[in-house]
Amino acid sequence: AVRDLTRAREGTKALERQAKQRLSACLLRHGRLYASGKTKWTKMHSQWLTTLAFASPVQQMRAITVSDGAFFTIREGRRV
Repeated sequence: AVRDLTRAREGTKALERQAKQRLSACLLRHGRLYASGKTKWTKMHSQWLTTLAFASPVQQMRAITVSDGAFFTIREGRRV
């Protein structure tokens, strides 16, 4: 049972890392960088993400989808 829980946690942490990387890459492609010296993946970072706006509706939807997916994965990962 412990082995199963450990594997489940490892899998979830890997998904969390991938989601963060996808979101960071998406933002970098669009030149959106969080202030240097500040810690990412905090409440302030989350609030900053909600303020982002993109010129194209397609880009906006993509950013929202990636962001929502990343934070859903992160929230789920913290439950395990």
